Formats: sequence, structure tokens, C-alpha cells
Amino acid sequence: MSDKAYLRALISALLLSVAQTSSADIIKFPPISLEPHVSLNAFKKSLNTTFDKIEASRNSSSRNVFKKAFPSVVKIVSGEAFGTGVIISNQGNGLVLTNHHVIEGNQSVAVVFPTDRDSDRRSLGNVIKVDEISDLALIHLAEPRIDIVPINISEIEIEIGDDVHALGHPYGEDWTYTRGYVSQLRKNYSWSTGTTSHHVADIIQTQTPINPGNSGGPLLNNNAELVGINTFVNSVADGLNYSLDLTTVGSFLSSEVDRIRISFAEDSSIFGKLINSADENKNGNPDFYLYDLSYNQVVDRYIVDNNEDLLADKIFFDENENSIIELSVSFEVIEGDEITVYQFDDDEDGAFDHIGLDTDQDGNIDHIEPIN
Repeated sequence: MSDKAYLRALISALLLSVAQTSSADIIKFPPISLEPHVSLNAFKKSLNTTFDKIEASRNSSSRNVFKKAFPSVVKIVSGEAFGTGVIISNQGNGLVLTNHHVIEGNQSVAVVFPTDRDSDRRSLGNVIKVDEISDLALIHLAEPRIDIVPINISEIEIEIGDDVHALGHPYGEDWTYTRGYVSQLRKNYSWSTGTTSHHVADIIQTQTPINPGNSGGPLLNNNAELVGINTFVNSVADGLNYSLDLTTVGSFLSSEVDRIRISFAEDSSIFGKLINSADENKNGNPDFYLYDLSYNQVVDRYIVDNNEDLLADKIFFDENENSIIELSVSFEVIEGDEITVYQFDDDEDGAFDHIGLDTDQDGNIDHIEPIN
């Protein structure tokens, strides 16, 4: 018998049983009272008590997040600008993660620890790694300290609706705490800093209030664990705040390559002033850029972006500004490994004389040989 046939037979048997039951056999229930067992005022009081307990729990969580994260959050002073950083490791003298735009143009910065907030003490930090595309920078402290407290990093993926917390220095209001929730998770999100620098990364959109000065600071979960790096806000609409997610952070930390072959800004700390750009592929997107590093209106850097992904695939250097390329640097992927290829024209006769390879991406040429 099929499930449907069995069900129909069962219903028929129940109906027959009910039909054969006498009125004397029917169980009579007492009348239902329409009077509420709990008064409306008592219900409201109970509800308010519940909400008070929830809010007290959230407030307790917020206090715990602040207390746990506070020792791991520092202030980054870069020239006249400042931002936030978060200690991620005690490796060496300590490593601090922040946004690239916080340290942009500087190889060293001043780092203010929470224990020094009421004094003039500053620690020197050297910028050892940057990625202008995802807007991240890594700072190594020049001297050891006894108060290095790395932040705990979450192993659980953040989800829409989760509570999140921020700690930083908005508008110079040092070590300011705010909280909110995750509004959306966005992959390969693109944005611009000002009108020139273009960025792409996986981001967390939150309602957590952040402002200039929060950049580079931690986005935290209820356990005070790092889930993102606060990076930028929508200047037009309220409540649209953005943090780099841990996938982006992890890719940055694991990569051995500084992505400074970068967003093609009109004024780059790496390449100088943008003189012109061209669309060699004729598809509406620039793929060839001319820069003036000497700021004398003479082109001395030529950058090719074949993939139009805002990363340079090849850079040509004309150091003598005589329209002859002395050095070509290209970024190749061979069998899944990134290799930097250098070609040198020593006698400036228009032909390359030597080729060098940086196979481990440490910035040093590992192998060089003449070109026949």
C-alpha cells in the first residue's frame, strides 16, 4: 500500500471511530477562561526585564571586548597624519598591521602604545611590506618592548548580522570604542581613495561607526578577536563603513611580493607624477602609463598593465632621461610561482645585455647571466 493510500485509510478509520462514539463517551473539557493569567502590566514588566538583561549582557560584552583589545591597539603617526594599527605578532620586536594610506610615502613611522598615551614616548616602526591594491601595510618595531600584546585572530567566519566592534583614533579622539553589526559581505569590491588611488579587496560592510583616524584599526567579534581591518567609509551616506576581511589580510601576510606596482595614481610615491596614459588595446581601459619620477616634466618610467587589473606587468626605466631604456622589470608567473625578471641594457645601445631572476621574491636577484 502506498503512503497516500495508507494515510487515506487511517483517516477513514478515525472518522468511523468518531461517528460510532456516543455523546456519553465524549470527553468534556472545562470552559476556557478568557481572562489573561498574566496582566498586561506584568507582561510588559517581564518583557522589559528581559530586554534589560539582553542589554546588560551586550554592555558587558562591549566592556570585555574593549578591555581585551585595548593593549593590542596602537596609534600610527606618519608625518602630519595619523591612523590606527593593531599588533598581530611578537615576532622580532613586534609586527603592526595598518592601512597603506596611513603610512603612504613613509618608510618609517612613530608608534604610540596604550601605555604611552599620556606621555611623549614614541616607538620607531619601519614599514617592511605594503600592498597598495588592498590598502595594507606591515610595520616592524625597531626596538623591543615588554608590552607587546598581539591581538587574537578569529578562526570563525564572520556572518551578516553578527555584532562587531571597532577601536581606534577618530579625529584624534584616542582609543575610541564603537560597536555595530555586519551589514553585508562583498567580494572583489572596488573603491577609490580621493580621486586617484584605486583599490580592490574582499570587504566587510558594517554599521559600526568609524571615521578618519580609525583607518588601520581592528574590527572585532564579541570575543575581541580580529575579523577585519577598518579602512574607509562612504562619505555620502551614513552607516556605510567598510573593513578588509581576513581573507584579504591573510593573502597580504602570506605573499612575499610587495604590490607597489600598483594603483596608477596621478601622484605616486613609487613612480612619481603621472604624465599620460594610453589605451593600447582600444577597449576603453588604460593599459599603458607614463610617469615622471624626477618631477621635471620628462618621462622616465613606462608602465604596462596588460591585464588591466591595476597591477603593473612590466616597468621600463629610463634613468638618464635620454629615451633609452636601461632596465626592464617584468612580473611573471611560471608554474604557479611569481618570478621577477630583470633585463639590463648596460651600454644603452637599445639591446638588453643581461637578464636577472628574483625567484624567491625577496627583492634581490638570485641569478644573472648575459644575453647572447
